[in-house]
Amino acid sequence: MDGPGRGRRATGAWILYDLANTTFSFNILSAFFPVWLNQDLRLPDSVFALGNALSMLLVALLAPGFGLLTDRARRRIPFLIGSTVACVLPTALLGFAPWPLAITLFVVANAGFQLGLVAYDALLPYVSTPENRGRVAGWGVGVGYGGSLLALVVGRSILDGHEERDAWVFLATALLFLTLALPAFLFIREPRVDGGHARPSVSLAIVDGLRGVRRLVTTAESADLRRFFLGRLLYADAANTMIIFMGVYAVTEAGFDEAGVALVLATGIIGALVLSPATGLLVDRAGPKRALDVALLMWMFCLAMVALVGLLHLPRAVFYPVAFLLGGTLGSTWTSDRPLLVALAPPDRVGDLFGVYAMVGRFGAVLGPLLWALIVDGLHWGRAAAVLGLLGFVLAGFLILRPLAEPVRRERNPLGAFLPWRDAQGFPRPRPPRWARRFPATLTYALATTILFVVFWKQYGALSENAPAWLVRLFVYRIPELFTNVPLTLLHFVTGVWVNWHIVQLVYVLVLLALFGMWFEVREGTRRAVLVFYATSLTAGVVAGLALYAIRAFASAPWIDAAWTQAWTGGSAGAFGLMGATAARARRPWLLLVLFGFWELNVGYWWLRSYTPAFHITAMLTGFLLARYALRPRAAA
Repeated sequence: MDGPGRGRRATGAWILYDLANTTFSFNILSAFFPVWLNQDLRLPDSVFALGNALSMLLVALLAPGFGLLTDRARRRIPFLIGSTVACVLPTALLGFAPWPLAITLFVVANAGFQLGLVAYDALLPYVSTPENRGRVAGWGVGVGYGGSLLALVVGRSILDGHEERDAWVFLATALLFLTLALPAFLFIREPRVDGGHARPSVSLAIVDGLRGVRRLVTTAESADLRRFFLGRLLYADAANTMIIFMGVYAVTEAGFDEAGVALVLATGIIGALVLSPATGLLVDRAGPKRALDVALLMWMFCLAMVALVGLLHLPRAVFYPVAFLLGGTLGSTWTSDRPLLVALAPPDRVGDLFGVYAMVGRFGAVLGPLLWALIVDGLHWGRAAAVLGLLGFVLAGFLILRPLAEPVRRERNPLGAFLPWRDAQGFPRPRPPRWARRFPATLTYALATTILFVVFWKQYGALSENAPAWLVRLFVYRIPELFTNVPLTLLHFVTGVWVNWHIVQLVYVLVLLALFGMWFEVREGTRRAVLVFYATSLTAGVVAGLALYAIRAFASAPWIDAAWTQAWTGGSAGAFGLMGATAARARRPWLLLVLFGFWELNVGYWWLRSYTPAFHITAMLTGFLLARYALRPRAAA
C-alpha cells in the first residue's frame, strides 16, 4: 500500500495545506470580510450572499470538468498550484478596491479556493491508506482549523482597535495562505501515470464533466452515489451558509461586539480542533457513514440552539458552548464525508467524483445564501427564521442518507459486546424492515416540544409564576393527585411529557432523544419507541409517586416537601426509558446501565431537583426490563 505520496512528509504537507486554505475560509468567508461589508460599509446581507452565490455557481459549473482534468492529467499538483494562485492574488487586493470591485475580486478568489479543494481532496488516496484514511482526514480538518485560530489571531492583531486596517487583514490572509501551501507543492509526489487518456482542452473537460454528472443522475448503478450527493447538497447548504453568516449572526442576534465575535469564533475553532481528530478515529473504527450520521445529528441540535438564541434572546453565555459544538460539527462533517466518497467512488474516478462533490457543495452554497437573503431581507422574518430553514435542509439530508449502507466492513470491535444491536464479532446487525421505521416519532416529539416551549415561554414565562390555571391543570402532574384525582393524573401522563418548561430541561431532553431515542426508533420501529416512551413515563410517575408517599409517611425533610408540591412535566423520564431499552439490546448491558445511572446521579447532584433521579432511574430500569424480557429484537430486513 505504500507509494511515493504516502510518506510522512507528504501526509504532513497535505494536512498543512488544510491549515493554509482555512485561513482564507475563516477570514474571508466568515470572520472579517462579511462583517466588514455589513458593519463598516453598511451593506445588507444580500450583497455578500449574492456575491457568494455567484462565485459558487461558477464553481458548480467548472468543478466537474476541473475534476475530470485532474483525473486525466499525469499530476494533480499543478492544478492545486494554479487554483491557489487564483485565490491568493485577488484576496490580497480585496480591501484596496471600492466595494463593487471588491465583490468581483471575492468572486474570483472564492472560485479559485473552491476549485483548489477539488484537486486537494482528490490527493487524499495518495497520502493515506484505507486503514488510516479517517485519521488523516480528521487530522487534516483538525489542524486546518488551527489555521482559523492563526488567521483570527493575525486578523485581530492587525486591527487592534483600528477598524480601517481591514485591507491589511486581507493582504495578510493571502500571504499566510500562500506560505503555508508551499510544502504541499514541494513534497507531495504522486505516482506518474504513463499513457492513459489524452489531456482534453478545458472547454471539452467542462462539457465531459457535465455529461458525467448527467450519467451519474441517470445511471441505475450509481444509486448510492446519487443518494450521497443529494444528501450532501442539503447539509452543505446549511454548513456553507453558517460559515459565512455566523459572525453577522453573533453581532446582530446575540449582541456581541467584534471582539466578542472573535472569542465566539475562537471557541468554535477549538471545538473543531478537538472533535475533528476524534471523528477521524470514529471513521476508522465504525465507518464514514456512521460518523457522518453523528455529525448530522449534531448539526440539527446546534442549529436549533442557534435559532433559540435569537428567538428567545437567551444570555450570550449560551452561545459559547453552542459555538464549540458547531465548530466541532463542521469539522466532523468534512472529516467523515470525504472518506465516505473515497469508499463509494471507483478508483479511476476519484478526481472526477470529487469534482461532482465540489459542484454539489457549491450549489448548496448558492441556495443557502439566497434562502438566507430571501428570509432576512426579502420576507423580513429575521435571521433566527433563516437558521430554522437551514435546520430543515439538514434534517432532509439526514433522512435521505439514512438508507445508505456502510461501504466498508471494519475490523472486529472489542467493545461490541457492550454496544447495542451488535453481533458476536462486534459488527452492527442489519436494520429492521423499512415499514417498521417509516415515521420519525422522536423527531416529531422534538419539533412539537420545542414549538410548545417557544410559544408558552414567550407568552407566560415561568410556569409557577405566570401561566394561567387552565394551562397548569392541563399539563402539570403533582404527586398528591396520584390518588386524589386519578382521571386527571392519567391525563397528565399523556400531556405532561410534551411540555419542557425550562431551557436546560428542553436541551437535556432533546440531546437524550438525539443520542438514544432516534437510535432505538430506527432499530426497533416507531410503535415500539412510542410504547417505551409512554410506558416508562407512566411507570416512573406511579412508582416514584408511591415511593414518595412511603417516604413522607416515615420521614420529614425540606426536599420531601419540595418534591411533594413540585410541578412535574417534560419528556425526560421517557427519554431515560429509551436509554434503558437501548442498553437492553447490548449482549452485556451492565456497562451502559452503570454509565447512564452515574450520569443521572451526577446531573441530579449539580442541577436537577433532588427527587428527579427517582423518576429517571425508574424509567430507565423499566425500559431495560421491557426491552430485555418482553420485546424481542426486531428481525432484520
